Amino acid sequence: MSSSIDGPDSRSRLSSIFGILIVLVVALVAMAFLFGGFSPFGFLQSPPSSRPAFELVFSRVAIDDGRNASWIVDSVDGGPYSYTGFFVRLAVNGGSTLWAPLGRNDTIHSVVVGMVTYRIMWRDADGNGFVSKGDSFSVAGDRAPLPSRSTFEFGLKWLESWISHAFWSTG
Repeated sequence: MSSSIDGPDSRSRLSSIFGILIVLVVALVAMAFLFGGFSPFGFLQSPPSSRPAFELVFSRVAIDDGRNASWIVDSVDGGPYSYTGFFVRLAVNGGSTLWAPLGRNDTIHSVVVGMVTYRIMWRDADGNGFVSKGDSFSVAGDRAPLPSRSTFEFGLKWLESWISHAFWSTG
């Protein structure tokens, strides 16, 4: 008895393998279309634009007697940026609040990080309702100094486009 390589079993096996390969190629091309890596009008789409530079730059943070941290807006590019589009977040020693709306001029946000309550405030220096150069931000303890030996990060987010940060620590 002799065996044949080109028998009916080997042909059906080859056609099954060929069919599986076609299905895999079609699936890969479909995934490339779905996830944007391939375009039928030019193999690769243009690379995604780089993340925008920070539109708002803060000064250094000043701490007065360990009670309050404050800083001003040094510069603003683009805009105008109404306070209604901003969200704030405070992180202390790795714990953090959720993003919360900034609120109007001189509104105090009481937030809790860990077991400590903090007060966040924005002062609109020119009263125009926009976060602009010269405006100030502050973070204070709630009727208490900021905790010692702590690191802080304040985040100010404009819609979903960019975030500006202020960092400081207490001794």
